[in-house]
Amino acid sequence: MRSAEYDAFGPWVVPVDSLDLVPPLYRNHPLDLERAVMVLKVPRQITRRDATPEMDLYDHLVVVDPDKIELLSRSAKGYDLLTVEHSQVAAIDYGADLLDGWLTLFTAGGASRTPVPGVSSTDGPRPALTLKYNAASEGIIETLVATLRGLALGVSTTSAGHGAATDGAVPHETPGQTSIHRAALGLLDLGERDVGLVTAQHALVRAEPDVRVLGFHARRTVTPRGRQGAARFLDLILPSTLHAAIVCASENELHVLRRRHWVTRSRRPEHSVGHTILLLERCGGTTVRDDERFEGTRVFSVPVGGLAVELVVPVGSSSERALSDELRVPLG
Repeated sequence: MRSAEYDAFGPWVVPVDSLDLVPPLYRNHPLDLERAVMVLKVPRQITRRDATPEMDLYDHLVVVDPDKIELLSRSAKGYDLLTVEHSQVAAIDYGADLLDGWLTLFTAGGASRTPVPGVSSTDGPRPALTLKYNAASEGIIETLVATLRGLALGVSTTSAGHGAATDGAVPHETPGQTSIHRAALGLLDLGERDVGLVTAQHALVRAEPDVRVLGFHARRTVTPRGRQGAARFLDLILPSTLHAAIVCASENELHVLRRRHWVTRSRRPEHSVGHTILLLERCGGTTVRDDERFEGTRVFSVPVGGLAVELVVPVGSSSERALSDELRVPLG
């Protein structure tokens, strides 16, 4: 037994531009391709050798139309339908760690979840939309994110890939400066191990010239609070690292380029690049607190739809000042 879908199956996120490309699982969903702005199918996270023609090979169908986003997700008894109005989108977080890509959409209000015909749990708050994908499809995910941002803001938005580099030299800044306002960082402003974050910021500025750098901090070792005895000795052997980040902004959005995890305890190289985007007019009520886990760090907590987007920065850094100014929360 074979099928065209099985023959074409791979790790890639695939644009759907004809009804015959819709996975069989989702074909009872009314889909208007003429009205849709973008339709994508996201494959299951399995290898080609583990796939069979009888399987439902796609975990998600993403349908973006001028008013809303629909996410159809494979479930045990069929698929679940989640609907998000563009006017509710408040934050987007996405990125890749080698081939492990992620996309999370947060809403200022709720999202409509409909089991079709399976059962969709709504216990407790959770992000409105979460996708995992193979980073070989990073380019099309960038296009999806740009499309969602544009529809949420009612403007045209273009975004470039994380790996792109800038043309020409950029001025050097001293880390820790409290007022920056410029187009791009110097390539080694964060040190040799975080050039990837800088090139991601270069790509963002090249694609969106109105984006400006407001603050940044380099990676540094941080001390856990309240550790004693053997635990303190372990901290000396395997120290905790607060990773570098860059804070940027345009007229309507705050951008934070960072690693996947704010703090890690590992000597392995860090290859991830994450991009958190906050739509400022929909992100009120931000609080800031001293990090209960580590000395010398602060956590900005941005409430969105019953959840919180948390940003961790060193005390006294230009990134801390930038977040304080853009999110309009005073530092204690």
